[in-house]
Amino acid sequence: MRNENTNQTSSANNSLTKPATGIKLSGATSVEKGDSVQIKATVTPTNASNKDDIKWTITSTTKRGTTISSDGLLTVADNETAKTIKVKATIGKVSNTIKITVKTPTVPERTNRELPNEAKDAISGGSRYPNKTVVRAD
Repeated sequence: MRNENTNQTSSANNSLTKPATGIKLSGATSVEKGDSVQIKATVTPTNASNKDDIKWTITSTTKRGTTISSDGLLTVADNETAKTIKVKATIGKVSNTIKITVKTPTVPERTNRELPNEAKDAISGGSRYPNKTVVRAD
């Protein structure tokens, strides 16, 4: 014997459960070695029942210290050698990947013009301060 009340309740519960059908990734597309970048995931539909169940993974080969947190924060190791890091977000049967370019931090180059006159003279071998020793900080 078929119980129509049970069938009705079951179909009503199924209409409340909406799995994600899409995921869009956004955020910075580059990061310097030793720094972090937040990747944001937008799930569709916005009322998906599993919208908070995103699993983040790095799908490219990276150094040991390069990690992705459970909330999408990519931290790149100081010694990272990869030029590009691929990060994948998966929710249920839906996934998407974003490519992040890894940049080497630029350090401004110091020139002798930026040094005090005393240091410039000592570095160039001048005799103005013969008993002075100059140690360069860089």
